[in-house]
Amino acid sequence: MKRYILKAGMVGILFMILSIPSVVVAQTTELPGFRLFDTREFITMVNPDKNKLYRVEIVTEKMNAKEVNGLFAIVPAGNKLPYHYHKERESILFIISGTGFETVDDKRIPVKNGDVLFILPGVKHRIEANSDNEVRYLEFFTHPPVGADVVEVK
Repeated sequence: MKRYILKAGMVGILFMILSIPSVVVAQTTELPGFRLFDTREFITMVNPDKNKLYRVEIVTEKMNAKEVNGLFAIVPAGNKLPYHYHKERESILFIISGTGFETVDDKRIPVKNGDVLFILPGVKHRIEANSDNEVRYLEFFTHPPVGADVVEVK
C-alpha cells in the first residue's frame, strides 16, 4: 500500500513542478534535498550534434536520489530511439516541445508538447520525432541508473 501512495505522490509532485507556467519559474533552484526545474532551460538548450540523440541526466544518485532518476533528451527531427522495454523500470515522460510518436506495443500514438506519458515495466516502446521537428522531453524513472534494465527488441 505504501508503495502505491509513494508513486502517486511522486506523480503528483512531478506534475505540479512541470506544469508551473514558465513565467512563474525564473530559474532552476537547487537546495539540499530539493530541485525545481525551469523547463525553459531545456526548451532553449542547444543540441551539440543536431543529427544525434542528446541526453543528459538531471536527477542522479549524486543528488542523493535513491529510488528515482531523471533525464532530459532531444530526439532530432526524423530520428527515433531503439524499440525496447525495461524489466523493472516505471517511467514518466513529459513532452516539453515538438511533436512525434510513441510506439507502444507496435501501436503508434501521436505525442505533442504538454503530453505526459506513463510506461510500466515490460511495455515495449520508443519515441520518435516527426520529420519536420525535434522532440524534447523530461523523463523521471524508477530503478536507476539510466541503462540499468534496458532490453532492446529486434
